[in-house]
Amino acid sequence: DPVPLNHLAMLLQDARGDSQQAEELYRKALSYAPSYAPTLSNMAGFQYSVRGDADYAEKLYRRALSVDPADVGTLINYGSLLEEHRKDGYSAQKLFDAAMTIDPYTAKRYLEQQQGDQYQEGRSPRIVKEED
Repeated sequence: DPVPLNHLAMLLQDARGDSQQAEELYRKALSYAPSYAPTLSNMAGFQYSVRGDADYAEKLYRRALSVDPADVGTLINYGSLLEEHRKDGYSAQKLFDAAMTIDPYTAKRYLEQQQGDQYQEGRSPRIVKEED
């Protein structure tokens, strides 16, 4: 079952900063369930933010979205990668818009969290569009 491994990997990564053990657990979870979208998305975020491997992260985000195209977190995080690393604001905005259409509340929470992270890192945050 990939769910406990995925959650434990997130805990090790976020709370303990144990990136090596977290990566091992993500890989183990994916070996049990290669198409489990939450682990694909979390591993993508890990690869991008911890390992700096945007190419591999992008592949993982695409796989996650092929399994679950309505996952708001994956849409927002993949959009952020496209915006920050690829400098592809157009494609990023399409993903952000899709996320806002699916679940405006959750999408806005993700975007606001990332804006806070951008302020802490000294980057300019994107504008979160309000839905009418």
